[in-house]
Amino acid sequence: MDYKNNFLFSEAYIREAFKKMEKSAKKYDDIFDNISSWYQEYKKDWAVFEDIVLDTLGFEKESDGDYRWLKVSGTDFVALAYMLDKECVVGSTVKGKYYAAHAIKKAAEKNVSWVMITNGVEWRLLKYD
Repeated sequence: MDYKNNFLFSEAYIREAFKKMEKSAKKYDDIFDNISSWYQEYKKDWAVFEDIVLDTLGFEKESDGDYRWLKVSGTDFVALAYMLDKECVVGSTVKGKYYAAHAIKKAAEKNVSWVMITNGVEWRLLKYD
């Protein structure tokens, strides 16, 4: 990765920052590769694939129908995932299929501010207060 410093930061600091970025990028590349391989195996069974993605990202989950309450080990629930069928349009605003409104209403039950809506391919992250 190229950069132009112009003596704004010490070279030692920049080199260390780049090392950390490269390690993080490798970690996320591995996660992406893992999720991609699962996609090929489970592309006909979206519900299983969606759950595998959440597991791979490190969430603990509690099922509630089409919803998954998510937490990171040792915490309270931090998010709600709304798991749609692959034919569903994640950003739909059609009456009865406005998934964002449904998910936000559900998240309010446990005072969770973050909501993920997915059909397995498209993922939308929402925050509300």
